[in-house]
Amino acid sequence: MEDDIPKDDYDLTLDWIATEAELIETSSPYKKPTGIIWEEVSDKEKEDMPVLQEIWELTRR
Repeated sequence: MEDDIPKDDYDLTLDWIATEAELIETSSPYKKPTGIIWEEVSDKEKEDMPVLQEIWELTRR
């Protein structure tokens, strides 16, 4: 299957789509990320999202 939409390693796919009428299971073949890819997180992002900084500090102990 050829992808029309680019997907990065940190992207999440949907497992379910909920509408007013039904729940649709997507059965996505793509794996979910296993954690934060710290090489992709900038210092500015850690500053803007303090929870990222906190997680980074906790994982460095």
